[in-house]
Amino acid sequence: MKMIAPHHISAGESFQVQYVVQGGSNITNFKLEEFSDVKIITGPVLYPSKNNSKNFVFTVQAKKAGKIILPAATCFADGKKISCRPFTINVSVPDEFAEYGDYFLRAGEEPYQKIKKNLFLKVFVNRTTCFVGQPVVATFKLYSRLQSRSNVIKNPGFYGFSVVDIQDVEDEIAETDEINGRQFDVHTIRKVQLYPLQAGKFIIDAMELENEVEFLKSMVSNKGEQLVEEHMYNRTSKNAEPNIYQTNLASLPVTIDVKPLPANENIENFTGAVGNFNIHVSLPDTVIETSREAALEVILTGRGNFQQLNLPEISWPKGLEGYQLKIIDRLDKEKIPLQGSRCFLFLLNAAKPGKFTIPSIHFSYFNPEKKNYQTDSTQPITIIVAATRQNTSRHLNISKDKTKNNWVLWLASATVIIAGVAGIIFKKRKRKTIMADISQHIPVVAVEELFAPAVETLPEANKIFYSSLNRCTWQWLWLRFAIDGNKISKDQLTGTLMGKGVNHQDAKDLTILLKQNEWEAFTATDSGLIKHEQYNRLITLLKKIDAAGKNHSEYL
Repeated sequence: MKMIAPHHISAGESFQVQYVVQGGSNITNFKLEEFSDVKIITGPVLYPSKNNSKNFVFTVQAKKAGKIILPAATCFADGKKISCRPFTINVSVPDEFAEYGDYFLRAGEEPYQKIKKNLFLKVFVNRTTCFVGQPVVATFKLYSRLQSRSNVIKNPGFYGFSVVDIQDVEDEIAETDEINGRQFDVHTIRKVQLYPLQAGKFIIDAMELENEVEFLKSMVSNKGEQLVEEHMYNRTSKNAEPNIYQTNLASLPVTIDVKPLPANENIENFTGAVGNFNIHVSLPDTVIETSREAALEVILTGRGNFQQLNLPEISWPKGLEGYQLKIIDRLDKEKIPLQGSRCFLFLLNAAKPGKFTIPSIHFSYFNPEKKNYQTDSTQPITIIVAATRQNTSRHLNISKDKTKNNWVLWLASATVIIAGVAGIIFKKRKRKTIMADISQHIPVVAVEELFAPAVETLPEANKIFYSSLNRCTWQWLWLRFAIDGNKISKDQLTGTLMGKGVNHQDAKDLTILLKQNEWEAFTATDSGLIKHEQYNRLITLLKKIDAAGKNHSEYL
């Protein structure tokens, strides 16, 4: 916790005292020792921020001249007690207008000249020269000693840069700063990280604000209340007799000289990464069957231009295919440069059994601190693809509770019937007539009853629940359409269902749900799915497909 307050004020002058708590998501029990040397006008006013900080703001008046002490405060942040020290300020003897400061327009003062001296917009950058991909931090701040309301009418264009926002006006970040011995309230309007995309000179153009400034017409006694209205967050003034002036402010443009990266003739696998990175792979299942897919995660961690990161080409072994499913970023946008990880998620499959080795993946990057290229590599990783087991046990043994699943006996009988029908098919009987005959013998099981084993696993880990959910879905497909999951891939499922009369959108939605479930079962990545909601989506869709046909034969 830190306290922000001016070092010098005049007796009777109102000013802000801020207690800023940073780095805690759960901030409780804020306590403050007694203000003995100042009078509280308003407060505490709490300003929460997007960056897990809270700002407790008081508006106070000094009661006397001399040195006064602002009291310490304590609170708990995520269960840990924190505090700040007392703060000493110097209070000088006021002049005739000290109580009103720059809020009062004195005789002979030109209002717009006074506004120009006491209200202005500045931009700060941490560097004006950088490499391609090296971040530039730009911060736009409004400095004010006046009672004003301000609105952004033009945000700067960051042409030639990739932009990551750190703070904006909605965060209500306020502090005080001293310029030439005068205290200003400072509001951070926007703070961004800018990652140059190419070499050259690029301009951060001006931000523009429109402002409405109020000056007091007379020395009214409620001046302290007016002070709390000094801000830029669209609150209204309570001054009954204001002189109102409108003016526009703009920051100065800033030119950034972006240098090209050094020549990299001897560096392979460079895709434009700038920073400091490591690469590693994760393959939870190293043994799969030909009818199933494995999830491979290629993860980049470190600090740098994550938004521009791409993987070098991966040399997939012959017979093994990998396709990228999605990218997941976990980044701390307040760290400069960005810090965290980017995960590239792949699904792997092979048409034939075998042992496949994915060779090392080499990732090269430019380190701007050391001004050289570096490379990190993964270890080779082996996956074994076994032939699919030709049995229906995964369809039948989806619950160990025999008392709740007597319909399993019906399924066993259905299997025998299907086998007999296969012999009839071999004798070239008409397919539709055969399947209509089968439909008379296959038991009709309610969808909820069929999915009871999945419901029982709802409290279990994702891998257990989603695996059970997919087993029940394939069982439904077997009973409803005689579709064997051991003999068909998910990529073929949409077309197969459409061939049996299911409309395209329903068939596509069911295929997507199966893929989502399999992904959750195979990876440790949190995609945001909620188990009971995914279950309800699936049951609703299956009932819709059921209701669209009167019996099995209409689909076959």
